This record gives sequence, C-alpha cells and structure tokens, in this order.
Amino acid sequence: VQMHKNGGAGTPNPWCACAVTTWWQEAGVVIPLGDYPSHPNKAYVPTWVKWAIANSRWVSKVDGANPNYVPNVGDAIVYGWGSMNNDHGGMDHIGMVLKVDKGTVYGIDGNYSAAVTTHIANPKTIRGYIIIG
Repeated sequence: VQMHKNGGAGTPNPWCACAVTTWWQEAGVVIPLGDYPSHPNKAYVPTWVKWAIANSRWVSKVDGANPNYVPNVGDAIVYGWGSMNNDHGGMDHIGMVLKVDKGTVYGIDGNYSAAVTTHIANPKTIRGYIIIG
C-alpha cells in the first residue's frame, strides 16, 4: 500500500514503478525535475522513460544500441516483452539494478510474479536504463 502511495497510484494498480520510486526515496535519492517540469505519474513506466529522456538520463538498449554500456547499482532497468507499437511504447516493466557481475546484470523488481523478486536480467527484454545517480 505504501509503495502505491509513493508512486501516486492507488491499489490494485501494477506496482513495479511504485517499488522503484519507493526504493529511491528510501535511499535518499532526490529526483531532479530538470527539463521535465513535472512527474505526474511515478507509477507508470513510460512517464519515467519520458523524464529520463528529457533529463539526459536514458540509455537505450533498443535494437542493440549502446552495446558496451554497463549500468550502475541503483539505476532502473526498463523491460519490454511485447511490441514497441503498443499503447505504452513497449515499455512494460521497470526494476532496479541490484548488481553487475562480469557483465551479467541482476535486477530486483516489484510486481514481478506479484512479488519482490531478484533475478538475472534478460538482455533480450531490456529496452534501456534510467541513470539515477
């Protein structure tokens, strides 16, 4: 429930972005507004992507872009499982980089199989990263 509140959404909405927002807040991260004057929906993955693009914090991985980029712990991982042409631009899910070990990215996600889950991030489903630090 608190994660939904931190993300600005009520239950029973999807809560992956609410989890990332909460974890950043708990870590003391201040989200600068920069060129994106407001952040109306922290519970919606495309809103985070728009914010990241507007503030030069987006690293695209679409179609093999930025092949040598290594994310930092705490950056967000944006996943897509379907078409880039769906109603949210193929940005289906967001999690956080937990660690990187020898090129393997490990993520922690909220609302992944309806729980907080750690896993190896599948590079084929990563649309990009949001640099937060």
